[in-house]
Amino acid sequence: METGDGEGPRPGSPPNHPDAAGVRPRKGKAMIERKKLSAQKIEARRLEALHRRLGLKHISHVKIGPYSGPKNWTWDLLEAGPGASVNALRDAIEDVRKLQQEFDLDVG
Repeated sequence: METGDGEGPRPGSPPNHPDAAGVRPRKGKAMIERKKLSAQKIEARRLEALHRRLGLKHISHVKIGPYSGPKNWTWDLLEAGPGASVNALRDAIEDVRKLQQEFDLDVG
């Protein structure tokens, strides 16, 4: 039973239900609790994942940065080098997306 104004808990919500605290998931979106990591830790995981890809074993650094676009992740890959071809990085995008869904950037 909604209160109608979209604010506050719904009457009769169990104490551990998100509505009891006045927090409701967006319709159609699953609530995902991701572990927050520093940029340095995410970059290390990203580099490790790139090294597993054919054609990217020589990459020695990656750089990520904050992301605040229409997707629900908090960081994006800004660069990888040296000599990472656009095609090789395009092939690795699935690995990037998996990490983006797993970890949030801790900007604190």
